[in-house]
Amino acid sequence: MQTRFIRPRELSSTKTRPGRWPVSTGTLWRWVAAGILPPPIKLGPQVVAWPVEVIEAYEAAQTAAVSSNTTLQKAVTASVAARQARRAAKEAT
Repeated sequence: MQTRFIRPRELSSTKTRPGRWPVSTGTLWRWVAAGILPPPIKLGPQVVAWPVEVIEAYEAAQTAAVSSNTTLQKAVTASVAARQARRAAKEAT
């Protein structure tokens, strides 16, 4: 089976063309430079792309991170609410 690839212009968006992600091509390259996104594979002299599996794995990791952040946010919110309730009870006495 042949590997499918996604080119930077398919991932990035412009004002006139939506891409897979709502980011510019420049942002993709900044993410590569920062190590957030793995470097693409060079397919030709002026053609680079990521295997679809790499992009899907990145998206899955981001989704997992968002859900764990949501869980963390709920825990922090509950902790803050409990602290405020204790403070209010203490001030009432």
